[in-house]
Amino acid sequence: AHRYPNAEFLVGDAEDLPVEAAAFDFVTNVESSHSYPNRPAFYLEVARVLRPGGHFLYGDVLPVEAFDEAERVLGELGFEPERWRDVTVNVLRACEASADERYSLFVDDQGDEVMGDFMSVPGSNTYEGMASGLLAFRIARLRKGTVDHD
Repeated sequence: AHRYPNAEFLVGDAEDLPVEAAAFDFVTNVESSHSYPNRPAFYLEVARVLRPGGHFLYGDVLPVEAFDEAERVLGELGFEPERWRDVTVNVLRACEASADERYSLFVDDQGDEVMGDFMSVPGSNTYEGMASGLLAFRIARLRKGTVDHD
């Protein structure tokens, strides 16, 4: 349900979006690209569907090296970073403060490892990866340049 009559919702593959080129001024991707089999293909699709000067708003938890790759690939695709920010410490604090409460809303017993990992409950692989520095949670605002890189 939404209150915008011109809004449209599509189901699609982030690595093969079912929309025409240069269709959007903004693309937002939050906490999902970590599960894509081919993130560079996703970044290519973002570049394809954004208009020149459009913005890519991005946030996810990934291995630190994957962010190095993301910055490189997005740069090659003509994206200019307006901001890359590491918010791992903030995410860890939020998980410590509320993960147990959020976890209990979705799981009846405390033995669901997959859900614990998904919600970054302290002690989970995701939480411990961020705490150890192997994983990072970063947010970015990038602007697509005016030169097309097809």
